[in-house]
Parts: sequence; C-alpha cells; structure tokens
Amino acid sequence: MKSDQITLINEKEKVVEVIDLYLKNLFPKRVSFPERDITVAFSDFRENHGIYYARKVRVENTEAKRSLVIKNRKMAINKTFPEQIFILEKPPSFVTTYLNEDSIILSP
Repeated sequence: MKSDQITLINEKEKVVEVIDLYLKNLFPKRVSFPERDITVAFSDFRENHGIYYARKVRVENTEAKRSLVIKNRKMAINKTFPEQIFILEKPPSFVTTYLNEDSIILSP
C-alpha cells in the first residue's frame, strides 16, 4: 500500500481502478483501469477562479499501443450563479402525499 495511491477493488477483491496522486498537493497524477489496459495521466495543473484543472491529459491504451494527448491552452470557467436561482418555492397548489410500504401507485 502506497501513501500516494488509492486502489479500488470490486466485491471479488479484484483491482478495478488505481489512482496515483501527487504528494505535494494530492492532485490526481494518473488513473489506471487494469481490466481495460487504460491509463489516464494528468499534468501541468493550473488554477482559474479557485478551480484547479490539468492542462495536459494523456489517455493510453497499453494493449493497443495507442495514446491520445489533450492540451488545454485556455480554460473558461462559468460565472458564479447567485444562490437564489437554486431556491424553489412550493407552488400553492402543490400537495405532498406520504406513502407507506403497503401503498401501490397507479398512474394512467
């Protein structure tokens, strides 16, 4: 067990995902999916309005010997939404009905 790594296993205790982290900031360095022979690597992290992102993402399929590199030169972050837009008022005609376990819901 490594201090800079998270290993996810399934119910059969088989490794399904391995996440390697940069120790200095705990950003993801690499995510591996052993069953699929796929690795995704992240580097050149930048910060924009409090959001960190990897400017370089490399996807490799070791079995097929293929890779894809995505390089972000510029990142646009959406403006902050005011909290009010997430508050929903219950309409006056709205009715709350609580069902018990024995209830059956029939719909037309």
